[in-house]
Amino acid sequence: MNLGIYTDFRDFYDHWFAGSWQEPAAIFDRRARHGMSRGDMLVWLQDLGFKVPRFGKVRNLAPVILQEFLCGRGKLSDLVVHFDEAAHAGKGKELLSCCDALARFPEAFATEYIQATRNGAVVSLRYLQIGRRRFWLRYSSSDWRSNCGDVRIEFLGEEKILDFCKWIRHPLFALDFLESGGELLALDFNTAPRIQGTGVEDIMHGKEVYRELSRFFL
Repeated sequence: MNLGIYTDFRDFYDHWFAGSWQEPAAIFDRRARHGMSRGDMLVWLQDLGFKVPRFGKVRNLAPVILQEFLCGRGKLSDLVVHFDEAAHAGKGKELLSCCDALARFPEAFATEYIQATRNGAVVSLRYLQIGRRRFWLRYSSSDWRSNCGDVRIEFLGEEKILDFCKWIRHPLFALDFLESGGELLALDFNTAPRIQGTGVEDIMHGKEVYRELSRFFL
């Protein structure tokens, strides 16, 4: 089909979409800032059955973590304070201690910081779905955010389990996870992930990406 695109960034397969001189049969909306707020997203992921880090307003979350630490029932975790709940790719947030967050941003939204490391680097896993194709990637960095700074992206392979995330109906999306205590915690859901630079472009030609996205609209 003749599919158009509405986007606010470029990727390696974009030239396959309908040009401005064509009348597309449908429009693929791929805007980086078009999606759920961070709070709504984490509630939605929980409703789907995923485990997520603890979250909430700083004034509610920080005292719980501090009390658990003082009572010897937990470690003193930092908070990821989100100033822009629509941002992705490591933007719009800051890592703060519970005390700093309480003093400076008590009304801000925050999540408990889970430090997942591998070989001395902070790491996360990404499940990337393009139409019917599904891939696993590993992001690592010396920054506290695995997708910022000197980032290394490892292509881990293609997912063969057909019913993984089958309940999420979207042509393109990425789910980011942290590994903690032997289980995966869902951290982010992004309907406009950039594919270029992940290694997937070595597996799928731009035309294949376009065809997979087009099949969704058919």
